[in-house]
Amino acid sequence: VRSSLESLLSQLDKLNAQDMDSIVWACARLEYKDSSFFKALVEECIKIFDKAQQVETKTLSPKNLSNIVWGLGKMKVKGMDRFALKAANNLTGKVEDFNPRDLSNFAWGFANIIGAKQDDSVRQLFNTIADAAQKRIEDFNAQECSKLLWAMDKVKVKHQGLLESATSKRLVEFKFDSMKEKISIEHIVAGGRNLTDGREETGATAATGGALWESSFVLADWFSRFLCRKHSQRQKLEPSMIRLPIPVKRLLEGFVL
Repeated sequence: VRSSLESLLSQLDKLNAQDMDSIVWACARLEYKDSSFFKALVEECIKIFDKAQQVETKTLSPKNLSNIVWGLGKMKVKGMDRFALKAANNLTGKVEDFNPRDLSNFAWGFANIIGAKQDDSVRQLFNTIADAAQKRIEDFNAQECSKLLWAMDKVKVKHQGLLESATSKRLVEFKFDSMKEKISIEHIVAGGRNLTDGREETGATAATGGALWESSFVLADWFSRFLCRKHSQRQKLEPSMIRLPIPVKRLLEGFVL
């Protein structure tokens, strides 16, 4: 794979934002920071950022921008101020187009690139991101919220509105045609942050600790589909199920799954 990346050195100027997104992602996963290739890669990313601001057509999607910033942030290369400035310019005024995943990936990557550097432009950028996130915090999952809050801490920008929204309890309810019961889950989206061992710095899912994860939603749907089987037969719980929470055991009890 490394040799394939090096063969692209003379063709980087022919690649579009989606191509660059994929290449940066591959470099980040491989931790590949060869000086000549990486320097050329960053320069081409800057050209793509400049072009995106000069033309009316969308040549750089929020996903491409955030993935590129995430990838370069993952590699923690220093001396990226010019890249960071160009990336920030492409987010400003378009932040509403970013979904929670793209917004958190951008913030996390950007914070890794600039570190704890503080100036008015950085504070303004992260307050803009926080404003947008606060308005739709209910759309954020645990990992996205964890990465965003870590990024805010990293650049030392405190946004009280975002913190209050992320640490407030919220109730999520699920209704299914095949079940009379309604499944309700109360949780705090930022409630499972793991602040003890620096895992948030890696952007890993483990950083979310015990916070509600999408699998909980899938589990609810899984229950609904299996519980409506017409030919269900009663049976006792398996030994491995004994330690399940009482509400879950009640759901499982009496059905063949």
